[in-house]
Amino acid sequence: MAGSGLWAVLDQGTFALSNFVLNVLLVRWLGAAEYGLFSVVFASFLLAGTVHTAVFTEPLLVFGSGRHRTRLRSYLGDVLRLHVRFSAVALLVLAVSGAVLREVVAPALGNAVIAVALATPFVLLQWMLRRACYIEGHPSVAAGAGVVYLVVMLAGATALRSVNALDAATALLLMGVASAVATLVLFVYVQTRRDDGGAGASCPSIDSVLAEHWRFGRWSIGSLALGWFAFESLHLWLSALHGLEATAALRAAMNLTAPASQVFLALGSVTLPLLVAARSRGALTRAARLTALAFVAMGAGYAVALTLGAEILVPLLYGVGDPAVLAVVPILALAVPFAAVIRVAVVVLYALEDPRAVFRAYIPGAAVTAFIGVGLTGYAGSVGAALATVLVTLVIAATVGGRVRMRLRESAVTR
Repeated sequence: MAGSGLWAVLDQGTFALSNFVLNVLLVRWLGAAEYGLFSVVFASFLLAGTVHTAVFTEPLLVFGSGRHRTRLRSYLGDVLRLHVRFSAVALLVLAVSGAVLREVVAPALGNAVIAVALATPFVLLQWMLRRACYIEGHPSVAAGAGVVYLVVMLAGATALRSVNALDAATALLLMGVASAVATLVLFVYVQTRRDDGGAGASCPSIDSVLAEHWRFGRWSIGSLALGWFAFESLHLWLSALHGLEATAALRAAMNLTAPASQVFLALGSVTLPLLVAARSRGALTRAARLTALAFVAMGAGYAVALTLGAEILVPLLYGVGDPAVLAVVPILALAVPFAAVIRVAVVVLYALEDPRAVFRAYIPGAAVTAFIGVGLTGYAGSVGAALATVLVTLVIAATVGGRVRMRLRESAVTR
């Protein structure tokens, strides 16, 4: 567990560092409005990412660690073919939307959406294949791909800046290029997987795999869509009510909390197969408690360090101590421990194959955004959006944590 966890942190660390550095460079090299445009379009892209994650990546982790483990390579092949279908539709929808926006609204906005359309298939593919490395406890392969991604991202950003070609659209394209190159490393791993059993058993068709993923993922789509609305939609509201500059300040502050989220995501991906195994042994409750203790301790420590170091970090990273950013960072830091609770609870519920409970837990958070968060954002700008983020995170953590306690008690009674 410790070794896999370290590699998982290195995996997420390299990808997070790449995107973190890119965001820092964009803040320093672009104007606030251009960086705000990048943030808004990327937040919109994440909506497509939530659907893909729900239908492909999360079921892959659960079913690849369980019912399809003995035919992992052929199962991965089925999921990859489904990814191609999804990517073709997503690319078409986003490209057409970008073309319309370029003609009707603004050329810069349309170009950025077209760029994200071209990047989407490759970004989503590397997200999924990195998780595939976790199924058999090999996050070191994903970490190697992360190093490749980091090198390509930094080299690409520097090259674009040198020829005065770095803007929101080219930055989004760069993410796609870096993902495509990193995916080559991940494909080598996927191709070396061998089915280790069930030679005489019939394999389900690709349509049955899709149906299986849909039964699991339909609830995840709902929960991730609600999560997107609860958090990412605040960027859209902020840009509409206070302009792209306010959105840029919020995103710049969120860059400092992103490393903690990436660590929780990485350790959650490592922990999920282990919790699935613990459930089969009847030891899920103890494993869940230990995992929660570790995650919350890390989250609290990170929040304290970030709050104390904000006045040093912001000028160091961005070249100026922007008061708008400095005002938001300590507020967002309060959400980090609650985000740790959410990640642990979601992983436990997925180990119980109960994504419906996750969906139900996110409903109150989305309601808080709709009825309180939008008002706070409109009234207090980036500070209001940060306060809304903390409130939403607290509500979701309380709801999903309560659901986990109830499900663990139920599973203990029925054993």
